[in-house]
This record gives sequence, C-alpha cells and structure tokens, in this order.
Amino acid sequence: MMVTSDGTKKKAVLYCRVSSDEQARGHSLNYQEAALKRYCENNEIEVVEVYREDYSAKTFNRPEMKRICSKYLRKKKEIDADYLFVLRWNRFTRYASDGWDYILKFRQYGIEVNAIEEHLDFNIAESKIMLAVYLSMAEVDNDKRSKATKDGIHQALAEGRSAGHAPFGYVSKSSGKHNNWIEISDKEATLVKEAFKRVAYGVEAPTLVYRDLRKRGMKISESSFFRMLRNIYYIGKIRVPAYGDEPEMIVDGKHKPLIDLNTFALVQQLLKGTEKKDVNVKKIPDDVFYMRCFLRCPHCGSPIYGSFSKGRNKKYPYYHCNYCKEFRISAETANESMYRFLSDIKPDKAVIALYSELYSEIHSDNNKQRQDNLKEAKKRLSSIDEKMKKVQEKWLEGVLDDKTFKDMNSRLVRDKQEAEMAQAMEKPNDKDTLKKFEYSVRFIEKMGSCISVAPIEVKLQILGSIFNGKIVLESLKTRTADFSPLVSLIVGNTDFCKGVKETEPSDFAESPVKGGWWVSNPRPPEPQSGALAN
Repeated sequence: MMVTSDGTKKKAVLYCRVSSDEQARGHSLNYQEAALKRYCENNEIEVVEVYREDYSAKTFNRPEMKRICSKYLRKKKEIDADYLFVLRWNRFTRYASDGWDYILKFRQYGIEVNAIEEHLDFNIAESKIMLAVYLSMAEVDNDKRSKATKDGIHQALAEGRSAGHAPFGYVSKSSGKHNNWIEISDKEATLVKEAFKRVAYGVEAPTLVYRDLRKRGMKISESSFFRMLRNIYYIGKIRVPAYGDEPEMIVDGKHKPLIDLNTFALVQQLLKGTEKKDVNVKKIPDDVFYMRCFLRCPHCGSPIYGSFSKGRNKKYPYYHCNYCKEFRISAETANESMYRFLSDIKPDKAVIALYSELYSEIHSDNNKQRQDNLKEAKKRLSSIDEKMKKVQEKWLEGVLDDKTFKDMNSRLVRDKQEAEMAQAMEKPNDKDTLKKFEYSVRFIEKMGSCISVAPIEVKLQILGSIFNGKIVLESLKTRTADFSPLVSLIVGNTDFCKGVKETEPSDFAESPVKGGWWVSNPRPPEPQSGALAN
C-alpha cells in the first residue's frame, strides 16, 4: 500500500493516448485505462482523474496534456496528485529531450511521472539509464516510422501516383487502406480549364480571372490560384523532389491531364511577363462611375471624380471636376452617351478583306518555318534523352559519383522540360488566331450593347484597349480623336475617323469642338491670372 506521511492514500492522474483514429475506434484507449486502474487498485492508489486523447506525441502541444500541465504544474492545485501514470513511456512522449524536461517539471511540483509496464524506481541512480533507453527507443521508433513514410511518398511520386491531397480539379478516391487513386472532379475541372483558357488568351489579367471564377465556385485563395497555373500536375506530369542521393525528376503521372501542353506553355509565358504588374492592383471604381479613370475635365484638363448627389427620393450619380468646379454631368447620361458612341464604331470591310488576304500569305510562310522549328525541337529532345541515358549508365558503372550524377541529371531534366515547352509553342495555332480576329471584329460591331451589360472589370479593359489617351467630354455627341493602333487598324480610314481628326482640339481652354468626345494625351494647362481664384 502506498500512503503519504499523514497516512492517507497516494493519488494518481491517469493519462491514456493513441495516435490514430483506427486505434481510437478499437480497444486501445479502453485497454490502457483498465490496466492503469487495475495497477492503482492493486497498489491502493486513489485515482483522481483520467485523461484520454487521440493525438500525436511529437510535442507536448496536445489538448489533454495541456490541460494536465495547466492544472498540476502550479503551486496551488485544486486537486493534489502524487503520480502521473501512463501505460508505457511512448504514451507519454516520443522525443527524449522533451520527455526529460517534462519529467523534471512535474517533479518540481511533487508529481512523479512513471509507466506501469516499464516501471522505474527513481530512488535508484541507475534508473536514469533505463529511462534514457525507454525514451530513446520511442524516439528511434518514431524516426523509423517517419523515414518509412517519406520513402513511401517518394516511391509513389516516382511511379506517377499522387501522394497527399488532390489538387483543385481532382478528387481522391480509395477502396481499402492501400488502394488510392485520383479522379477528375467534373465541376471543379470545368473551372480549371476555363481559368487556363482565359489566361492563355491574354485578354484578361489573371487576378481578374480569379475574382470572376471565385464568385462561381473556385474556392481557393488567390495565391493558390497562381500556384495552380504553374502546376505541371494539370498537364499529366508529376514533379518528384530530390531525395537522398536521387535527383529531382519529372515523371508522367497516372492521372488524366486537364490542360494541353500548348495552353500550359502559353500561360507560363504570360505569367513571366505579368508577375510584377499583378503586385499592385488599383482599386476598381463603382460600376456607375466606370469611366472615372479615363475622363478629363474639358475646361482645365484635371482628372474627373464621381460622387452621389442626394435628391428628394434617392441619390443621383454625377461626374464632376474638383479642380475648376466648371464641369458636372449626370453619370447615367454620360455612360449612355458612351454606349451610343461605341455603337457608331464599325469595322472597315476593305480592311478586313485585306487582312484575310495577307493572313493567307503569312500563314503559308509561317507554316514552313514552324515545321523546321518543330524538327529542331524534336531533335533536341532526342539528344537530351540520349544524354540522360549515358549519364545514368556512367553512374551505374561507377564513373560518376552521386553528387555529379545528381547535378547533371537535374540540369538535363530542366533542359528537357524547356524543350517540351518550346515544342508545344511551335504547334500550329493559326486557326485560333483567325478565330480571335473574327471574334474581335464581331465584338466591335456590337461593342455598345456589349459594354452596357459587361462587368465593371471588362468595361475598364474595353475602354483601355480602345483609346490611347484620356477622354474629354464636351457634350453628348459622339466624336473621338485617337484610337489605339489595333482599333485603328480594324476601323480603317473611314469617314468616322476623318471627321474626328479635322476637329481635334489642341488646347483645353479654347476648344473648337462643340459637341463631342475627343481623346488626347494633354499637357498640363498653364495657369492664367485669376484662373485659380475661382
């Protein structure tokens, strides 16, 4: 019988732990608790509390263990205890250094930690040797399990199988513990394909594509979206990180690709050119004030602002100049005027016919050059494969050491990936180019009606691609002076453009145009005497 100095029974706290759901659903926790209680009963020790949890023993940051520490590692305890019992030492911790620290901490507050199946008498000096053995055995066992897990993950990746959570667009399937595979998630895959296609076209910024798809069900963060665009998993490849003496590899995956190599290569090319541009995203204005970023005051040339004016029954939107206070117009009226103005822009049929003829000639020349480039790319890939085989043979023969083999193989893997991307870029895409041009022509023909129902982000992109400079609104008649080169090419030398150029104003203060839109890259107006006083 274990009693205290005043003759009362000693008290113990029991701690039971497992580290997997499978053990928790079985009888491991129940077995531990029953064995601990039986030990206390045989030794006439009073059980004051029992703690059970399903948690890893890698650290002491465990819910139930934290409760024990907060309750008993203090001078004034609500409940006194003399022991903290576990079944075996690996139930307490799997790291020797942490185990020593917490055993000493509990001892400072008068509590002895012990394992009933590996019991130690701490009054004997040699018990420290056995304690070190027990704690080290648990740590060694944990290290062996960790290595076995890493080995299994590396082997799975090398075989082209996924290890871990399936990327967005795929779903993990299993039948049994060791029979897992990846399938395409139809709903998510549709969004992934649309994301790559829209980014590859290069019309929309990737950030805006993400925001639109996010509203439609793409439940991933923006940073995850950009990682997705760079992930070779979507073209049926798996990147195998360097492990031990084995170099990094790229292997064919056993899953079905969602994206073709050509589209993926275009996306990578576009991302390299837009990384810095996407860092600072300007604040998007309210939908009713979508022209605010493009307008200039016709009197002083200052930027135009948008705000609501409170009426009797509701608020009304207005564009206005905060500098000279001379310009103010209803935003709804100005927006409607822009819709009508864009509806007046029509493609020049002669220009379209000329483009089609030139396209046929260029296509014939480019096709021969493309075929030559494809032959060169295939020859380069074949050369890289041959080099990789020779490097592996020399390594197996002992001619190359592990480090040299790892460096050479990694470089060849990167060269092969670049060659595959280059080959994909050379694949014919003339049909897509022609379709894009025809789509642009049809879009310009119906631009006014399209922009009236388009989202705010698309409206900003349309205006930014049409006009070279800022827009000055004189009245509600439609006139402009400076289209972007692409729109000028499609619209051509029409009467529409001729009339505009003849009336383009050269100064803000005394404009000969009365009744129109016009565009310029204005110089700052020179202040006149008394001009700022008002």
